[in-house]
Amino acid sequence: MVANDYTGVVEPRVVHLALDRIRQFGIPRHEWDDVLQEVVIRIAVFRFDPAKANGASRSTAVCGLITKYLLSAKRAEERYCRRLERVRPDETYEDLTPLRLGVRSAVARLSPREQAVCLELMRGASISHIAETLCCDRSTVRRLIAGIRRQFHAQDLQGWVRR
Repeated sequence: MVANDYTGVVEPRVVHLALDRIRQFGIPRHEWDDVLQEVVIRIAVFRFDPAKANGASRSTAVCGLITKYLLSAKRAEERYCRRLERVRPDETYEDLTPLRLGVRSAVARLSPREQAVCLELMRGASISHIAETLCCDRSTVRRLIAGIRRQFHAQDLQGWVRR
């Protein structure tokens, strides 16, 4: 069984329902705790409105909410895998391990501000969005990105830098 106890947050039957749906979606066992936690958060803030339910029961609405989240998470995982394939289509995960360690090391050497820019870039944020998030000018963000690129190139990690 999953280690987390959600007593007082949602009913135990809802947790069991979520676990059943997680199993049906084929989510690996080692991910259940994290996925269940996200599902419970969504259920905890969900407010059932019978007037908008078109005759559906609360349990049907909760099951739909769980399914919607799991489908969304599955699509996000598929998009992530497709992005990885575009970056390195001919290499397997094992081939990337040393390179990923190099990237992790390179990112650790960046300043906190450069690390924040890297995180936003990884999320796909635009320069304008990053500038807004960091409360700075777009030219500052461009300068930080140029510095990050130089550091990655210096460590022979240019394959991880996109133009």
